[in-house]
Amino acid sequence: LRLRDQQGDIYIERNFNAGEEFVVPKNLFSGSLRAGNATKVYFDLDGEVLGPLSTGKSVVKNFSLDPLQIRKELVVIKEDDEIFQSYQDRKSQGLSTANRVNE
Repeated sequence: LRLRDQQGDIYIERNFNAGEEFVVPKNLFSGSLRAGNATKVYFDLDGEVLGPLSTGKSVVKNFSLDPLQIRKELVVIKEDDEIFQSYQDRKSQGLSTANRVNE
């Protein structure tokens, strides 16, 4: 997963473990995301889970991190959907959240 700011500078680039979360800072809303294995990438916006980022195995490039654009591009996963329940189960297990280390 690679997140870039509006100027194209890399903010974070790393592999995430299954169930791991990253809170996107507001200053990156004008940035973009690149993700391999994008069928496993979801967004939680105001308690609604949207995704997956891709339905195919290709790499997703230059995906906007603007919450309004995310809502336009992805579908809401309903609470009774198996994917939503799996997401909630992982979240309740207290899995780690990726945070940027301030330098």
